[in-house]
Amino acid sequence: MNFKIIISAITLVLTVSVLSSCMLFEASWRAREKEYYETDENYIVLTATVIAEPRFFKEDDYYLLNVEFDDKETVQYERCVEINKANGDVLERNGYFKEISEGDKIQITLAPEIFGDGYIIPAVGIRTEEKVYLDFKTGKSNLMATYR
Repeated sequence: MNFKIIISAITLVLTVSVLSSCMLFEASWRAREKEYYETDENYIVLTATVIAEPRFFKEDDYYLLNVEFDDKETVQYERCVEINKANGDVLERNGYFKEISEGDKIQITLAPEIFGDGYIIPAVGIRTEEKVYLDFKTGKSNLMATYR
């Protein structure tokens, strides 16, 4: 057999093996996230101060809310939470983006597990003392829809 054909075949087998391993790893990671977020007992409510205007990332369909948590022990490194598009639409309908501004205190429902470097914790509930902008049941349902 030709040496080039053997090297090409080995390279192809190794490439397919690496890609398959990456896809399996990603699938198992997503399954772990889904299982974690399905469990209501994993969620907590934290108070935070809004520190910047929210940003929408159209290409990825999510909002980034910049906050500073009062409880720095529970979420030590986080200064933002992710809101998926469906939950962002609920916030929009309920006036969050018009009524809440920098310096306001909000309560955020989230599950504080970090699933890797650069991971942004999704929020599934947002309220103030006066108003619920995103209730837990709706927020969690919209989050879980992203795992189907």
